Amino acid sequence: LPCLTIHDAPRFAWRGMHMDVSRHFWPKSFVLKFINALALHKMNSFHWHLTDDQGWRLEIPQYPKLQTISAWRNQTLVGHHDRE
Repeated sequence: LPCLTIHDAPRFAWRGMHMDVSRHFWPKSFVLKFINALALHKMNSFHWHLTDDQGWRLEIPQYPKLQTISAWRNQTLVGHHDRE
């Protein structure tokens, strides 16, 4: 059998996925499976979209003001939504 050398590399340096939990809520078990699937497919970037323009929705007990203050806005920076 002839000897050979295989040079293998990904086509793109950035290989990743995005998960938007600010609009679509997923259980912890699914998030962990998703991250494990990324590792299985040798993805090297994970963008986790936790919040949107309208406010912070993730509860962190050490920072209660994130939910009590930052979760509510009278206006938005994106779009033209009025709350009256």
